[in-house]
Amino acid sequence: MNSGSLSLSNSEIVKIYEERFNPDEEYLGRNKQVNKIEPLVSVFITTYQHAPFIRDCIDGALMQKTSFPIEILIGEDESTDGTREICMEYAEKHPDKIRLFLRDRKTSQLYDEDGNLIMRFNHKWLRKSARGKYIAVCEGDDYWTVENKLQKQVDFFNKNDDYILTVGGYLMCCEKSGKMKKVIRRVNKPGNEQPDGYTFNGEMASKRWITKTLTIMYRNLEEIFNDSYIYKNARDVHFIYHLMKYGKGFYFTEVFGVYRIHDGGVYSSKSAEERVILRYNISKDLYLKNRDNNSRLMYLIAISVLLKNCNDEFYLHHKNFSKFRMFTEWFRLLRTPGEIYTFVRTTLGFLFGIKNK
Repeated sequence: MNSGSLSLSNSEIVKIYEERFNPDEEYLGRNKQVNKIEPLVSVFITTYQHAPFIRDCIDGALMQKTSFPIEILIGEDESTDGTREICMEYAEKHPDKIRLFLRDRKTSQLYDEDGNLIMRFNHKWLRKSARGKYIAVCEGDDYWTVENKLQKQVDFFNKNDDYILTVGGYLMCCEKSGKMKKVIRRVNKPGNEQPDGYTFNGEMASKRWITKTLTIMYRNLEEIFNDSYIYKNARDVHFIYHLMKYGKGFYFTEVFGVYRIHDGGVYSSKSAEERVILRYNISKDLYLKNRDNNSRLMYLIAISVLLKNCNDEFYLHHKNFSKFRMFTEWFRLLRTPGEIYTFVRTTLGFLFGIKNK
């Protein structure tokens, strides 16, 4: 979920989204076997230019062993590298599981009058077509490695009505080097640990990004999606932020799949500098729209990360940023003694060259 400058109102964006939505984009029609079932889980796969990876992604969804019906919704965003043809091949072979939507990028992308991207509708349109009580997501360049992933997450939801989200660990794969790194996020909070994972809330998720799109499953609540229209830098982080307002999250401390880092990745292809700026813009946007403690924490942390990771050359190349402005914004967000201590220590480090440990 990406965006550029926002020149349209929220109501105008929603109107365009609704007007452009075309259910007839569903490949092979709406009378397939999969259309006649009542799925408990809808699997979302958004894909564009993923020809080297998409087979692994779809196979990971098809291999799931469940005691309930599922539907696999694929939003193919008019790729030119063969991805579309691969998706069509799978849809033809698995009409009992796959619903393929062939997008037209002239309508699935929304731009402002200056040519800046405002919003991509592909994922949102999948949500509009989904019928499952739960939603699981795996982008086209990632894939699942555990055949009981969906079953495990649904079993947890069935036993815990007050949870809105479940996530897990993953392997981070660098396509260039072939190296794999196991990533299991941990949050130290007494009382939240269980044998197979731990519980987290919105505040814990705000302090540290512990979710990964390819591992998530959440309850299908329409109101959560409506919240995302108010942002000009809409990303997954916005969605998770609002999702956590409706319940608790559970983190399974096991690997569910593989997250690929490659040159074509929307996020993984960005430089470290671009990621820091993106994190700052997203966090600031969240705080200005919500002004609650969780969005404040995200904004505060994003500012401190920018200050600690960007050198003088960065500020020369980015005139809209300055150390004075960053410290001023940070100061205005301070609330607790611990936050004040960190701010003072970091400020002294910049003034007198004291290194923070």
